[in-house]
Amino acid sequence: MVKWISKDDCTGCEACLNICPVNAIRMVPDSMGFYCPTIGNECTDCGECENVCKKRLSIVGTKNTAKKAYIAINKNEKVRFTSTSGGIFFELGKAILNDGGCVVGAGYLDGCKVAHFLIDSVEELQKLMQSKYVQSRVGYVYRDISDLLNEDKKVLFCGTPCQVVALKTMLHSKALEKLYTLDFICMGVNSPLAYSKWLEELENHHGSKVNKVWFKYKDEGWNKSPFTTKIEFENGEGLVLRGEDNLYMRAFLEKRCIIRKTCSRCRFKGDKRLSDITVGDFWGVKEEYDDDKGTSAVIINSSKGSTLVGKISDKVLFYSCELKDIKKGNLHYDESVCIADCSEDFLMDLNNSCFSEVFKEYN
Repeated sequence: MVKWISKDDCTGCEACLNICPVNAIRMVPDSMGFYCPTIGNECTDCGECENVCKKRLSIVGTKNTAKKAYIAINKNEKVRFTSTSGGIFFELGKAILNDGGCVVGAGYLDGCKVAHFLIDSVEELQKLMQSKYVQSRVGYVYRDISDLLNEDKKVLFCGTPCQVVALKTMLHSKALEKLYTLDFICMGVNSPLAYSKWLEELENHHGSKVNKVWFKYKDEGWNKSPFTTKIEFENGEGLVLRGEDNLYMRAFLEKRCIIRKTCSRCRFKGDKRLSDITVGDFWGVKEEYDDDKGTSAVIINSSKGSTLVGKISDKVLFYSCELKDIKKGNLHYDESVCIADCSEDFLMDLNNSCFSEVFKEYN
């Protein structure tokens, strides 16, 4: 582990990886599967990694009491169904792409691993849609974004609040002019080890590799979707895990035993956000706006965010609301998650047992 921050304080944002001029930083999974930075022999002690990390932890956005909050619903029913909530990300991304820009977000790679990558066409937007309930690897995508911004390209970056802060911390002020950032109401990020062990057990049981993971599958409605996950296998078989059978989402939402420890004391929540727009599910929205197909909460944090939202007003139904109404159903907008005491033991045991066996032991 690096010397300037403890493992328990590291969020795995990968700002240090991207800022290092000699590529001496490597992200290595710990015994619980969370990626942490280590320093190789190439290090020249320039201090850039430590500086960007400390700056990231000290930067806090200005609390804007004039934030605008909205209930939001995409008019396109197909887009809304294939989205996690109300289908807002798709339209924001499309607006940037149609203006010659690029979009960066979390998507699936081979083996259903999750990482941030860049797209430059509307046809590729589907790759970045929907929630992925595992911590995403950033890799060197911050560098790619910096290069695009220096070429005067617009970029929309979607990530966790801590990833947005990490990206903005390592960019020069002029580069920020073309950058649009979107974060979401984040409960916490899950262990890649837990995710991979869960998929591994499903693959062993079905005798085929998992080809697609669709979290928050809405075939029985948006309100049931948090505990509904659709799995597609390479052999053509399909599986929908619901309720009690969805052990991975139960471990996350019910047991809270697969979440990164740092998330229990998140520094990047609340009103002082650096993102231009914050989105999330509008849980507890008034019945007249809930047809059980997905409704988004949209919070505009900057004038830049307001401009971008204005560009999609013909695609999305927006209804003004109070920020406090969004917070009522989204406690983790302000509050850090309370992680189970057994979390570390649960994750450590996954190194030697399958997911269902460990879940049963701690259930």
